[in-house]
Amino acid sequence: MELVQASVKAIGQIVLKVQDSVRMAASVLRDIVKNGQTLALQEAVQVAQIIFRKFPNKFEDLMKDLAAKVEEYHEPEAKSAIIWIVGEFAEKIPNSEKIVQTFVDSFFEDPDHVKLQVVTAAVKLYLKKPD
Repeated sequence: MELVQASVKAIGQIVLKVQDSVRMAASVLRDIVKNGQTLALQEAVQVAQIIFRKFPNKFEDLMKDLAAKVEEYHEPEAKSAIIWIVGEFAEKIPNSEKIVQTFVDSFFEDPDHVKLQVVTAAVKLYLKKPD
């Protein structure tokens, strides 16, 4: 399990240092999201957040694949990452309102950094999709 986590984190480190590898990394992450285990998925969403921060207008298919697996994020860091992605790209993700609502429903059980992301995503969602 530790090897899986370290491997997926290494993909994120490679993307930060070697920008030419971002397409391959996004492809690998997409495969992990589609076929991966829960633990790999938890790490993949965090690495995807790094990619989306650095390359905000690319890899929309990866965004949609990550959003489709929203029920499977259990780790606080993974929840925080997917909430950030949904809030940041609300207009590109179908049903972004429902995704944020699922995290609002469990708001009081989550750690503070997840709560902060939920509030931020709700504000971004309201600004981007006022209706």
